[in-house]
Amino acid sequence: MTPVQFSQNVYTATLLSQIAKANNEILSKLVVKQTHTLPIPLPPNTTLTRLAELGARDPEAAWPIFQALWAEITTAGMPPILLAADGLNHMMTVSAYRAPDFSQVHAHDLVLIKHFVDHISGARSLPNGGAVVAAT
Repeated sequence: MTPVQFSQNVYTATLLSQIAKANNEILSKLVVKQTHTLPIPLPPNTTLTRLAELGARDPEAAWPIFQALWAEITTAGMPPILLAADGLNHMMTVSAYRAPDFSQVHAHDLVLIKHFVDHISGARSLPNGGAVVAAT
């Protein structure tokens, strides 16, 4: 049975905002090429910076937009990715969150943490190369 996964909508929106700011020089030159099922409409020729900004502005749409952005930046021919996180020790334990039944939620049941852990563990790879690093 697959464990329930939880999204942190505001945290994901904040991450998308930081991704847009830090990578604007590259992402502003790239447009969405794939078809994505998103909770908001995308105008034609939306840049990847704009895609990230849309997710940053709407926390309820942040996780599906993060998934769309990840799909875009990991397609063949895209630049290598640096995936980095600080606080790895917090990702390897029970979080402060509670499930609807009030049981504790392990950090690996949070979708962003799971995304990172899958990459740092080698369960998923960066198809165009890059590096996955973490610090405690």
